[in-house]
Amino acid sequence: MLWLPIQPIGRQQGRAVALRGMRSGAMTKAESYDLLRDCERLTRLLLRRSWASLPQRDRRWIRSATRVFDPDMPIITVAPAQTNAAAWLFAAMHWCGCRHPEALWCKPLHPPTGVVRWLSGFDVVEQKDHPHDIMTTLAERVGRVEQQSRKLVRAMRARKRVVALLPELLL
Repeated sequence: MLWLPIQPIGRQQGRAVALRGMRSGAMTKAESYDLLRDCERLTRLLLRRSWASLPQRDRRWIRSATRVFDPDMPIITVAPAQTNAAAWLFAAMHWCGCRHPEALWCKPLHPPTGVVRWLSGFDVVEQKDHPHDIMTTLAERVGRVEQQSRKLVRAMRARKRVVALLPELLL
């Protein structure tokens, strides 16, 4: 089963409630956490939906490819019929910040690195005043990263019949 939980991880209830009461001109930690949590939830939901849309054979191939993945040689052999599966894997590794694909099925230790990196591109005022616009932009960005992932997988596969699973290629 793919581990992409909807619930936030590591939330300290008392601290979050205390921070909500604080108001200043800048974004409070609670508001920042809420936006990060919402972005994290949205990304995981979109990844889960795209996972569910993959045919069963592609999902089986992803599972077997992750079991034999060697982090010292981060490449996988990809047949033409597995291009979409490899693209999903590549994009999911980017958003979750994984260097090894099996980490996608482990309980996360931190918010998804790709989400944090993407969200840090907005200044605090934008994050505070326009969180819904940011969420909409994130959903669009997840789709564009998946398209970019497909293009890169096709290009790499066409040359060497292998794909380098290096999430930083999607930055």
